[in-house]
Amino acid sequence: MEHVWIFILIAVICYFIGSFSPAVFISRKYAGYDIRTKGSNNAGSTNVFRVMGAKFGIINFILDLLKGLLPTLLAKFIAMKLGTVDPELAMICAASGVVLGHAFPIFSHFKGGKCVASSAGILLAFNPLLAGMMIVAAILSIVITRYVSTASITVFLLYPIAAWIFPLANCFTENYTLQHRIFLTCLGALILFLHRENIIRLFKGEEKPLFHKKDKAKQE
Repeated sequence: MEHVWIFILIAVICYFIGSFSPAVFISRKYAGYDIRTKGSNNAGSTNVFRVMGAKFGIINFILDLLKGLLPTLLAKFIAMKLGTVDPELAMICAASGVVLGHAFPIFSHFKGGKCVASSAGILLAFNPLLAGMMIVAAILSIVITRYVSTASITVFLLYPIAAWIFPLANCFTENYTLQHRIFLTCLGALILFLHRENIIRLFKGEEKPLFHKKDKAKQE
């Protein structure tokens, strides 16, 4: 493979970018504790939302999303400028680095988040239209079920399936080469692995909702 060192360099740099945790930084900066010691002990937007409130939860989600989006787009831009490097493979290397850094950050003792927001940013970099549709579906799922984990699992199951089906239907074909579909399948598998405890709690009925419905009977 030509220029393999470029792909390795992109992946390594993006791993370090992914290892920076907005959740840990925000909680230490504005609350004086490590978010991984509170709530679900997870350095993700959902835990920040529950422990620190909606404001910080939304800020954290946006930062994590940008952490996935910007490095992936930058890798594509650099590859296109070089002219001799496959832009899509460069994006995949960047995205892989960010995701692994987010899930297993070297700066935080390899204890990171579940990669939902950063992966959403990556999906936006690859296919904004379909990713936008998936994000809307996730929001609707959260509103209906009140479980972020359900929305996350559903989206990252549906997206790889869509990536394999759409080329056969001649829809979004230019966005789904074989290497892209393999990457999305691996990403979906990683998301499921990182949500394994949530899946067990969902089956046991012990998963905590993002918000609670108001009890009208008590209000009356």
